[in-house]
Amino acid sequence: MATAATWLRPHGYVEWDGALCRAHWQGAASAYPRPGDMVRVTEHPESDPPLLRALPLH
Repeated sequence: MATAATWLRPHGYVEWDGALCRAHWQGAASAYPRPGDMVRVTEHPESDPPLLRALPLH
């Protein structure tokens, strides 16, 4: 779980594990998270630099 630090439209930043990390939104465009919203994150190991995937909680 992470907190959206910026709008994820579809790229933005989340607060995760004590750091500000770049993330890519993987949910519907109609449901972009706003700053402060909780999202589920997974690591995207193929990317360089590392990128997180942000997913809806439900």
